[in-house]
Amino acid sequence: MLRLLLAFALIVAFAAGAAWLADRPGSVVIDWADYRIETSAGIAVVAVLAFSLIVAVLYRAWRWLRRAPSELGEARQQVRLRRGHRALSLGMVAVAAGDKREALRQANRAASLLDEPPLTMLLSAQAAQLAGDTAAAETQFRAMLDRPETEFLGIRGLLSLAGRDGDRQAALQLARRATELRPDMPWVTEISFELQAEAGNWREAEAALDRADKKKQFPPDEVRRHRAVLRYAQALEADRADRPRDAQNLAKAASDLAPDFVPAAVMQACLFTAADKLSKAERVISDAWAKAPHPALAAAWQRIRPDDSPSEQLKRLEILKTRNPDHPETHLLIAGAAFASEDWQTARESLAGAGGEGANPDARVCRLMADYEETYNGNATAAREWLVRAAHAPVAGKWHCRACGQQSSDYEPLCPACGAFDTLRSNGAVTGGAGALQPVQASP
Repeated sequence: MLRLLLAFALIVAFAAGAAWLADRPGSVVIDWADYRIETSAGIAVVAVLAFSLIVAVLYRAWRWLRRAPSELGEARQQVRLRRGHRALSLGMVAVAAGDKREALRQANRAASLLDEPPLTMLLSAQAAQLAGDTAAAETQFRAMLDRPETEFLGIRGLLSLAGRDGDRQAALQLARRATELRPDMPWVTEISFELQAEAGNWREAEAALDRADKKKQFPPDEVRRHRAVLRYAQALEADRADRPRDAQNLAKAASDLAPDFVPAAVMQACLFTAADKLSKAERVISDAWAKAPHPALAAAWQRIRPDDSPSEQLKRLEILKTRNPDHPETHLLIAGAAFASEDWQTARESLAGAGGEGANPDARVCRLMADYEETYNGNATAAREWLVRAAHAPVAGKWHCRACGQQSSDYEPLCPACGAFDTLRSNGAVTGGAGALQPVQASP
């Protein structure tokens, strides 16, 4: 509407100008060289306007011809960019959908159309991974290392390949490089802790754990547990290096961090026993027994004074009984000592408390019941039945890896089977006086 009004105004102005010139006739004379031009004023005005229009058209044409190559180039580049970004988008969608053929096709197309290495390299690497071409993926990720803007991305890709191939040494070196570039990235902190711990670099692992704790990446209980295992691992190294004082201090630090961590208490007691500090060893076991009764604690207790007579051993067990009187592990420990001292009544009562009259007793209870039936009652048939039950009964106190499921008789900071850190957990002590074997709530 506005344009129509403007056009109408121009027509009116032109008509008014023409009428004005018509009412005021005149002549225009131009003398130039040997030429003389005579015309009316109206024609002269029209000629000037026509000349101005021709000049303007020629100027616009000259400008267009001058800018045409660059404009055509920009237009082609825009088309190229649109096609490249479309190929990039389709490639990402194909990777997410698991279409390896389409992913590779679009990755190659995007790489040929776009000059954006971070995106095209990443798509090409992901497409190669999807297609199972590890060598091509590694080539792309290594090429990213040469560019500052893609270096961190390349490190992460190579880390994933190293983790899949089980190359822990390469993964550890890459994790250190990632830490130098982006120490505040959560995944960098987590993987650094995991790799340092699995490599047995306990101090470096604890430093990574400190960084993770500051960022609240792990629950507080998990941090304390990991820190306790790291101190315990250092205590083992100190003990093997014949540094008993350092080993004792580190084992105590582990127990203070995780009071239900049985291996640390056992180590403390063993070190005190070796140093002939028997009362301190008994106190450590007694304190740990109050929190988490476990077969390993019972074995450590018996090693403190191995030369005591069976009746003396039974009397000493009153210390543990007062700390956790109703726990089935306490009953089982007393039953074994009572059996050795031929206190049959105490042995039978304690076996009942340990689950000997239940439907699913522990294998240790079954074996003691077999000895009781054969030795005290002279019932060989009942003894054989108990031994058969022992062969199929669960055994408390074993260590199972939560990562690979393998079982171990002794605790280690790293799983002996898969090498994972702090994945061994005890299947628990005997619980449930009715005879059922349930996991202990505390995780030693």
